[in-house]
Amino acid sequence: MDDGITKSPWWYRTLYVGVFVVILMWQLVPLQTVPRAWAYPDLMLAMTFCWVLRRPDYCPVFLIALVFLFQDFMLQRPPGIWTACVIVGAEFLRSRMLINRDLPFAFEWLLVTAVLIVMAVVSRVVLSVFLVPPAPVALDASLIGFTIVVYPLIVVISQYGLGVWRRQPGTLDSMGHGA
Repeated sequence: MDDGITKSPWWYRTLYVGVFVVILMWQLVPLQTVPRAWAYPDLMLAMTFCWVLRRPDYCPVFLIALVFLFQDFMLQRPPGIWTACVIVGAEFLRSRMLINRDLPFAFEWLLVTAVLIVMAVVSRVVLSVFLVPPAPVALDASLIGFTIVVYPLIVVISQYGLGVWRRQPGTLDSMGHGA
């Protein structure tokens, strides 16, 4: 397990942006021409929450804001609303990182589920306040539901495939800072 001694956080930040580009290009490719009644899971959001809970130094807030604001523009969503929800959700999870380190995965999954649901509700309320027609409820519910379902898979891929493990007490990062 690599805990950041040999690979700097900049390597993982570059990997984060690279995965984002791949996911965004996949979202922009017209795989079908008929609108669906359901949405794919938000893989980038699940990965962001996973990385923020495991290694928050790999996903600084400026990088999260840049990535999700760019995603808002590219996917033609109202710019900044979903980005603000993601930043607030990620920072809430970041503040709980030390508490969650000792808890089982089920509690982490429940916490991420609660944050995703609150984000979806807040986003819909803000869109309604500004008189922007939100997406159908079923579409938003499927997006959040599928993201919740796919979160454990993203955690497994992040840990075993990309080497983003939870930092254990007493380990040092590449700058010599403790957990």
